[in-house]
Amino acid sequence: MSDWQPLGKHRIRVGGDVIFWEVHGVTQLDEMQRFYELAEAVLSQHVWVALSVDLRDASIPSAEARRYMADWERKHPERRGVVIFYGASVPLRSIGSLIQRGIAMLLPKRNSQVFWVANEADALATIASQRPR
Repeated sequence: MSDWQPLGKHRIRVGGDVIFWEVHGVTQLDEMQRFYELAEAVLSQHVWVALSVDLRDASIPSAEARRYMADWERKHPERRGVVIFYGASVPLRSIGSLIQRGIAMLLPKRNSQVFWVANEADALATIASQRPR
């Protein structure tokens, strides 16, 4: 597993087919773009990828970052895996759920699932239970 690397004010590391992202504050457009550059590199090496996102210190991403995320998801419906969010505040979880529902409406055939769990241990357990055998 790689060491934590800075991604703007956030931190990120990769462990095989899992990307761990620790979000701090508002994710700006340039940070979202850099995240997806890394994600594309990991996706190019694995058929299935898990994203574990620590939202304990996160705020709602900027509007530009949200648009970029939705556009990237629309352009890459073929990716396979899971996205697991944990530690989100109630308002952040509500906004995140709305964003995910919007993406799901636009992309009904997407190949990834989204989970909201309480903590990192639950995130790791979800990854283990969802990983193809």
